[in-house]
Amino acid sequence: MSTIDLLLRGGAIGVTLLTAAVMLRRPAHRRQSLAFVAAGICISCYLMIANPAVAAALAEVRPMLRVGAGIAPVFITWMVLEVFYDSPFRRWIWLVLAGVVAVLSLSASLHSWVPLLRGVLALLLYGGLIWVALTTASGDLVEKRRTFRRGFMAGLALTGCLISTAEFGFGERFGGRREPHL
Repeated sequence: MSTIDLLLRGGAIGVTLLTAAVMLRRPAHRRQSLAFVAAGICISCYLMIANPAVAAALAEVRPMLRVGAGIAPVFITWMVLEVFYDSPFRRWIWLVLAGVVAVLSLSASLHSWVPLLRGVLALLLYGGLIWVALTTASGDLVEKRRTFRRGFMAGLALTGCLISTAEFGFGERFGGRREPHL
């Protein structure tokens, strides 16, 4: 199982960072590209520290990886808002909620109730972002973006469910309370 886990993590990190690099080549969509790059780096940090063997091997840079993984909700939120939310009106609400989730993620070891609160707020945040992507679809005039939404939202929902199940169901073996969550 460990070898398969490492191969899947390595592949996911490679694809994530490759996608981020490709996004940098889109100067016409600079803000979207930067959002994808930041989210990709944070997701890669999470994938590295969520596996105890990988986290132990990267002990020297683990604090930086923890911060990168901990702030992932902010950059994932920014990415979703850049792609699916044309109006800047009320974006700050989503970013504040993402910031609260990030702070709780980074301070999960302070109190026993913090991980539970973080988990509930993260589910609300990601559920809300799925809602944003779905409710803004009907008014979207860009055909490629409308088509992209279906696959993106299915992938996001599946990933969120799998990560939440692993973190809540298997605790510390999958990053649990010791490391930041997505």
